[in-house]
Amino acid sequence: MNFLELQYFFSTPKILLAPMAGVSDKVYRSMALDYGADLSYTEMVSATGLSYGSKETKSLLEPDAREQSLAVQLFGHDPQIMAREAQVVSDYLGDKLALIDVNMGCPVKKVIKKGEGSALLKEPKLAYEIIKAMTDAVDVAITAKIRMGFTHETENYLSFARMLEDAGLAAVGLHGRTTGQGYKGKADKSCVSKLADALSIPVIASGDVYTPEDVKEYIDLGASGVFFARGSYGNPFVFEQSHEYLTTGTYSPVSLEEKIEAAREHIRRAFDEGIHSGRMRKVCAWYLKGIPEANYWRSKSMHASTKEDFYQVFDELEAKLEEYSSWNK
Repeated sequence: MNFLELQYFFSTPKILLAPMAGVSDKVYRSMALDYGADLSYTEMVSATGLSYGSKETKSLLEPDAREQSLAVQLFGHDPQIMAREAQVVSDYLGDKLALIDVNMGCPVKKVIKKGEGSALLKEPKLAYEIIKAMTDAVDVAITAKIRMGFTHETENYLSFARMLEDAGLAAVGLHGRTTGQGYKGKADKSCVSKLADALSIPVIASGDVYTPEDVKEYIDLGASGVFFARGSYGNPFVFEQSHEYLTTGTYSPVSLEEKIEAAREHIRRAFDEGIHSGRMRKVCAWYLKGIPEANYWRSKSMHASTKEDFYQVFDELEAKLEEYSSWNK
């Protein structure tokens, strides 16, 4: 999508899978899309890693066969490298590339110490140069994901986002926490309304999005789209539920049987793609969260290593369906 096409895309509310390091691989993205996500984002991809020709870094760009379109999130601090690698990404993905997002919100120390992620909130001029260089280099829409500020005392998201808009930014994602907060405390949802009023480009809300009700609250505050991050863990259903809730004011609950079916499909796709069993232990633990005797089932999944091992956990759980019949998410 180019700039104008992205504006049209966000003319109706969009429910998105957020970029998450170590989580949003192509299987995770494909599950989200199959369950109603409007667009899914890659894990954050190092522009420097791409420039060095890292095969591991480039593998993060590989789309799933089911993905007709995907968003790529890049991070870095050098405008020239960011622009050059944006062109590399565009050439590699072609028509499958929806947009390129720039990570200006990651609070992780190893990212910040390199002047990347949310460290750019302290360098507005450099952030402007990055976006300007990228928009000059490629036709695809360039977006950014930011936080309220590096600290509460230095909150600058309004002026920062307006400046990026002047550089050609097509949309901005806002997480309602500062870098200093990390993921602690509550996200300030009111900042989304303030930013939406200040900009003419779409604002995508992020932070404490777990339910369809959270989505509607952000949309009512002026967001054009909403990111699901931790709220999607073991819960791909939340995308369809959110669309249903925005349309009808209600949404269908998810049965334990449906969760088992989704987990099995996630396992199948992951092993077909050669995804490490260690990651699948984490994913399966998310699917098992909140069910009856959850600790017992999570413990069993932590000892699984093969596809058959993981299937066995959910086969045994399925045998308990009648006993657990009163459970409903």
